[in-house]
Amino acid sequence: MQHNISPFQENDNGSNFNIKEQIDRYLVHWKWFTLSTVVCLVFAFIFLRYSTPEYSISATILIKDDEKGGLANEFSAFGDLGLMSGVKSNVDNEIEVLKARTLAYNTVKDLKFNIKYYNKGDVKTSEAYTNSPLRVNFFNFDESFYARDTLFRIRTISQSKFELFDKEDKSKGQFNYGTTIKSRLGNMVVTLDIDSISAKKNTEKNILVVISPLIKVAENYKRKLQVNAVNKMTSVISLSLIDQVKAKGEDFLNTLIKRYNEDAVKDKNLVASNTEIFINQRLESLTRQLDSVERGAERFKKIEGLTDIPTNAELFMKTASEYEKNVIENETKLKVVTYMLDY
Repeated sequence: MQHNISPFQENDNGSNFNIKEQIDRYLVHWKWFTLSTVVCLVFAFIFLRYSTPEYSISATILIKDDEKGGLANEFSAFGDLGLMSGVKSNVDNEIEVLKARTLAYNTVKDLKFNIKYYNKGDVKTSEAYTNSPLRVNFFNFDESFYARDTLFRIRTISQSKFELFDKEDKSKGQFNYGTTIKSRLGNMVVTLDIDSISAKKNTEKNILVVISPLIKVAENYKRKLQVNAVNKMTSVISLSLIDQVKAKGEDFLNTLIKRYNEDAVKDKNLVASNTEIFINQRLESLTRQLDSVERGAERFKKIEGLTDIPTNAELFMKTASEYEKNVIENETKLKVVTYMLDY
């Protein structure tokens, strides 16, 4: 009987939970909690401050499909002649054209993406696409320039001078902006955006100029570019890519679409020109053939002593008509004479 304890008494003893004691147990280590919070905030700030963000850029274009009308249908009358077979296009074909290496190569070449500018900082070196205080312009170079893979550094000294360093970071001397500098890459001229320098108290900046092979840059953007049809019911194509510099990605897509439209217009003009040439050649050939047939017929008539059949028929009908008229007149005169004799 002494061991017969009610289960409700055991639950009451076990549920004796003191919140204050639990809080006091953790408050003893408040210093560590505060320190860990501060450290986490500092690391989060450093990560957000020096990490490189990535931006998603997209655009859409409308393709004139064969089944939805367009230039190909307007030229379909030439299909029997085999002239417009190369003009027909659809969404799938245009997607492959937009993914072509040649289109990406010409796009990055127009934008000079093989030359990159970086702001060299103490902790982070970030690409300066639109906010670079200077630009390097190359001229009088050969095609091997687009296969170069090198870098050099420019240190701005003032609004009129800068110092040039090679890839081993050895000084090549001080130069004035706008001066032509001869190098293995070709002649180059460095220009300065005075507003970007004068707006800052510290005029000294280190700009890292990186030159990459153009084909490598084109392959990189070709790999990043995503081209897909919006859906199967429309002829709208979506283009998208992810780039660390938003303005650079936007310029690439805009220039890519511009180059695509220019190439499409050139192809259509070429087809129309070839069609015109073909038709003119066929007309000239048919004219020569007809002339040859007419001359042959004329020679045959002369050899065989034949005259123009339509003209002969017309002359025969005229002669027959005049003969019939003379016969009628003679019969009338004969009747009159006979009457007079009888009289």
